[in-house]
Amino acid sequence: MWSLLNHIDKKVSPLNVILEIGVCFGGSLRIWEKLLPAGGMAIGIDKHPAMRDRISGTVLTPYSGKVGRTWEIESDEFNIIKLVSDKEIYIINEDSAAPRTKAGVEHLLKGRDVDFMFHDGIHYGPGPIYDYANFQHFLRTGGMLCIADGMDPGNPQLQVPNLGTQALYHALPPPKLNKIEPHRMGMALWLKQEGFVLDSEQIIKQYGLDYYGKGPTGA
Repeated sequence: MWSLLNHIDKKVSPLNVILEIGVCFGGSLRIWEKLLPAGGMAIGIDKHPAMRDRISGTVLTPYSGKVGRTWEIESDEFNIIKLVSDKEIYIINEDSAAPRTKAGVEHLLKGRDVDFMFHDGIHYGPGPIYDYANFQHFLRTGGMLCIADGMDPGNPQLQVPNLGTQALYHALPPPKLNKIEPHRMGMALWLKQEGFVLDSEQIIKQYGLDYYGKGPTGA
């Protein structure tokens, strides 16, 4: 994660708004909170039914068996959870593929652009492709996309990605930033190119990722 923070510091300016797909226990939201300036905003998206218990520390993390970084909830309406913070920190507790989730992000942004998008939601099938396609218009030109497990460390020139996260990274046009290797299969970084719009259906067909079918497949 420290290598990622170094890339963000060097490549993303300004950094006022962060969108995270896949919140898990809310630990990375604490990191984004520290990065953001006064008035900054971070929006996390995660459909897990026990999200409120996860972020409050009621349940233990599966990774360490310990309580994660806990949050207090300021408000909770229509599955939009506002967390207690001196920044604007939200979690939308919905499926990332659902139209109401995109509408919720748009409502919270109120016309602001996203400067940094972090994808650590579903990794398989078409889910990552749909996730980026669904929210790509919020990411500003020059903004950074980080895809967790976006590269295969054993074969960086992989021609037929076996993960949706890898397929997404391969589908993006150059230039691409160097991957960050310590994170399992690597964090893949890309700066959004002016005018580029991802065609999700074309990419899913190209990489044979339609075996899971369509519908809610997101974080």
